[in-house]
Amino acid sequence: METRISGTGSVGPPDQAARPEPSQRGGDRVLGRTATLEKAGIGKTLMYELLEANDFPKPRALGGRRIGWLECEIDDWIATRKIAEREARGKGREIAA
Repeated sequence: METRISGTGSVGPPDQAARPEPSQRGGDRVLGRTATLEKAGIGKTLMYELLEANDFPKPRALGGRRIGWLECEIDDWIATRKIAEREARGKGREIAA
């Protein structure tokens, strides 16, 4: 499920005049849980553990019982994890040398 949030904060169809220009990392698209898990490459249990530890972007209420995650926040989270992994690998090599 993908939805766009208009500039007013309400969920609805894209309104080019009302919303800000989306970033190149995915803009203001909202991803459902399944799409978020697929993009992040993690399982449901790990996602909820990370949410509880404040190590994963918080979902947005979409109305009723529906929630979603901003794609740009998921992209940022993925990029942050890649940087941390590279730093950890680099430190490991320095220690072993």
